[in-house]
Amino acid sequence: MSLELRAGRSRIEALSGFAERLGMDEARAFATMLRQSEEMGTSLSATLRVFADDMREKRMLYAEEKALSLPAKLVVPLILFVFPSLLGVLMLPAGVRLYSVFSGIN
Repeated sequence: MSLELRAGRSRIEALSGFAERLGMDEARAFATMLRQSEEMGTSLSATLRVFADDMREKRMLYAEEKALSLPAKLVVPLILFVFPSLLGVLMLPAGVRLYSVFSGIN
């Protein structure tokens, strides 16, 4: 982007090119936000602050979404591996005790 600005492109064109090269929605939103701030003459610091808050909230929502999907993904391993082991640990002593009672071994 810096090279494009040195080559004589306008800041708006350089920002648009930057966003297109990255191909990320966040970069496009950043470029659009800077372009609108420049066109409308609003405070750049306030605009960046709002953008940062928005990105931070999106990141938190994404993390919460991933965290909430974890229990559904853990059900199958839990059923296949943890429950049989737990069942064996809990039932084996009772089974040995029942065997000794019914076979007459003290």
